[in-house]
Amino acid sequence: MSKVWLITGASRGLGRAFTEEALKAGHRVLATARNSEDLVYLAGKFGESVHTVPLDVTNEKQARYAVEAAIQTFGGLVVLVNNAGYGNVSSVEDTSLADFRAQIETESIRRHYYDEGSTFLLP
Repeated sequence: MSKVWLITGASRGLGRAFTEEALKAGHRVLATARNSEDLVYLAGKFGESVHTVPLDVTNEKQARYAVEAAIQTFGGLVVLVNNAGYGNVSSVEDTSLADFRAQIETESIRRHYYDEGSTFLLP
């Protein structure tokens, strides 16, 4: 049975792999990335089974919009792959405070939006 997935960080790496495999399996996917232009290839390859939206996971308004877009486009949301993130390969002493804070926000605040309660995911 086809399910609706929301996948963050879908433009490359594991996010892209999850997205493509879910679509190949017949599921419908709302694919997100900070730059939605990086997801254009998906629509050409998978048609109406995929919908793309820009999403910076540190932006609560964009996160809420992504969930609403999945519900409006596909009628619901069943699976969340909360994959977006990045690694800073600098040593701690060479990492600026701003870079450190940006990474912590990306890795932890994103969990707050989606994991805080099912009412956000499934209104």
